[in-house]
Amino acid sequence: MLTTAEILNSVGHNFIIYFGSFVVISGIFGNLMNLCMFSQKPLRRRSFSHYIIALSVVNIIQVPNTLISRTLAEAFNIDPTLTNVKYCKFRNYSDFAGPLISLSLVCLASSDRCMSTSRSSAYRELSTIKISRRLILITYLFWLIHNIPFLVYFNINHLASNHSVCSSTSVLWANYISYFIIPILYCVLPITLLTSLGFKTYKNINTLQRRQRKTDVQLTSMILIQTIIVVLSTTPYCVFSIYAASTKYLVKDAVRTSQDALLEKLTRYVFLTNFASGFYSYIFSSKAYRKQIRSAFKILCQCRRANRVNSLKKNTM
Repeated sequence: MLTTAEILNSVGHNFIIYFGSFVVISGIFGNLMNLCMFSQKPLRRRSFSHYIIALSVVNIIQVPNTLISRTLAEAFNIDPTLTNVKYCKFRNYSDFAGPLISLSLVCLASSDRCMSTSRSSAYRELSTIKISRRLILITYLFWLIHNIPFLVYFNINHLASNHSVCSSTSVLWANYISYFIIPILYCVLPITLLTSLGFKTYKNINTLQRRQRKTDVQLTSMILIQTIIVVLSTTPYCVFSIYAASTKYLVKDAVRTSQDALLEKLTRYVFLTNFASGFYSYIFSSKAYRKQIRSAFKILCQCRRANRVNSLKKNTM
């Protein structure tokens, strides 16, 4: 008969395999669709779209890089970070840089919608393609530089129990991750910013909806729905991270260790849905976006039919 700890470990194992695979497939497809749709002329002319394009690019890289490698490591014990020092450094570098860039771009997209719906013409003038491109570049550069210590301090550490782990060799940097990056930069800061910007934007919409174009209203609704998803999916991970940091040095029995491991997996993978859910939240919240997707698929089907007809004509000649 299985013990409680073994049952919890089995639940976590199966959750990672099935839910992780679902997020990878849906995330890659969704972000590719966003990249295609927002790159088209009707949407590309708006500054908001440039944030979504940049967000989709980083998410396309982040979803397979983080989720596939973690799923292989945690579900199948295939972990190259324990044998390859360079990969140990790179994966942790990208694992932390990706979410920080992604969350920052969601915040910037939300602030863009907030400014574009403002009564003040001075704020509305800040919602431009030129400014969005500059902020995107600054965001990428800032977080890529900020995370350089991951490339310096992370290494394969061999423990006394004949067990290896890819972790920080610097106690200071490890504490910075546990007590600042995860609880503050991942959780408190983006949740606070997105919540305040969301309320302000919602208030602006109710005030100015008659004066706004229908497409702009729907773009604003899209980012508001994504804001809600980010806040809901990030909050459990935030709470668990604070709990984990506060109980880091406590001695725990096998059952509690398994409970904590399961909660960590559940909250982390729910948090990682942030990088896969954008496309589906946009479909749900915007009729114009759904219409554009249908039009794109119709064009694709027409092109396929035309190619088939041309190939048949060539074969019969």
